Amino acid sequence: MQAIRFVGVGRPARVEDVPKPSPGPGQIVIKIGGAGVCHSDLHAGWVSALGEGGTGFKEGDAVADASEAAERITGRAVLVPS
Repeated sequence: MQAIRFVGVGRPARVEDVPKPSPGPGQIVIKIGGAGVCHSDLHAGWVSALGEGGTGFKEGDAVADASEAAERITGRAVLVPS
């Protein structure tokens, strides 16, 4: 698959071939539908794969990454169904 990668301040992002991600136990993979460029921006997409033992989501669910605010409260990234 291809991904756009940030390679450094003042340098243009690059399109690179990368391995397709696969989820570990209890993890999900998200196909990104929209993303900001700042760590506090909202990132949204759809669940594209579930790891063994993953609960609360199914393939195709729309999700949003609310990790910036959630990490301040819980100390870890949190995904919320959108």
